[in-house]
Amino acid sequence: MVGGGVIGLVCRWDLKYNSSMSTNRYKHLSEEFRAGYTIFEIIIVILIIAVLALTAVAFFYNIHGEAVQGGEQGVVGAVRSGLATYAVESQMLNRQPRYPEMLDDAESGAAAPDNLFFSTIVAPSINSDWNKIDTNRYEGPTGVQYIYDQANGTFAATDPVLASYSFDEGEGDWVVRGTTVAITDGQLVLGDGEWRPENRAFVGDENWTDYTVETDVLLQQGSGYGIFFRAQNPDSPEGYIFQYDPGYGSGTFLFRRWDAGHERSPFARAEPADPDFDWYGVERNVRVEVQGDTFSAYVDGELVLTGTDDTYDSGSVGVRSWHNSLVEFDNMTVTEP
Repeated sequence: MVGGGVIGLVCRWDLKYNSSMSTNRYKHLSEEFRAGYTIFEIIIVILIIAVLALTAVAFFYNIHGEAVQGGEQGVVGAVRSGLATYAVESQMLNRQPRYPEMLDDAESGAAAPDNLFFSTIVAPSINSDWNKIDTNRYEGPTGVQYIYDQANGTFAATDPVLASYSFDEGEGDWVVRGTTVAITDGQLVLGDGEWRPENRAFVGDENWTDYTVETDVLLQQGSGYGIFFRAQNPDSPEGYIFQYDPGYGSGTFLFRRWDAGHERSPFARAEPADPDFDWYGVERNVRVEVQGDTFSAYVDGELVLTGTDDTYDSGSVGVRSWHNSLVEFDNMTVTEP
């Protein structure tokens, strides 16, 4: 009887103990699970917040971009409306020319309270966000460029780029003629400062007709350089060239025609307006606009030369150096007018 009682007591104690241990283990495991689940939940919440934050940022920039674009188009619309109003007034007043010569008298550079844009036809005038590239060319906040055409009274965005060359990946499609033409530090370099024959390089479509070629150029030394346009036949060039030519007289900008590999006398030339113009050691932005039989050259946004010739109506672009010149070209683009 005693033995059975002891056995029963032991069994009951064992069951109670095991039951207690099982309950404790369950509680312990449950707490571990619940703790782990809480961390998992926190991670999920953090990820959700991050996604929402990124979405909000993207949405903000999208809205901001749309607002900037909308503001730009608002200014463009105001300019066009102002031109239309000006034309109506010209008709009523028998005023010539029908459209204003310029949209404002602002300097090239950024719009500012003391450098107002479109003041001739828009009130209030624009005093921020826009840039003026030259007399009739502007750049909006989104980077789109617009050209004012007085003859037709239009203010239109420039057309797409026909070609663009940064020279970061070598010569690419350029056709090189000369012994000292190289790509150095992402620039097309012609000459080496020693007395050399012609160095030339051509690129583009010989079927191009009207376009604008623009590039950044640094003349280190020598007689000068040229920018070909409407060029044909690299081995015996024909077409036209704008020359930045400190070796011509006391320093001259000029247009020449090339026929069967021979350059002709200039058909247009002009000296810099600034008698102290620095020909060397200053990077210049040079742009040549080719429209019909009329050619216009700009240096740092200023019109320096205009000429006319109707011999050639299409051709590619190119660059040239001669004698002891050392010249570096970069960031060349060709755009439709």
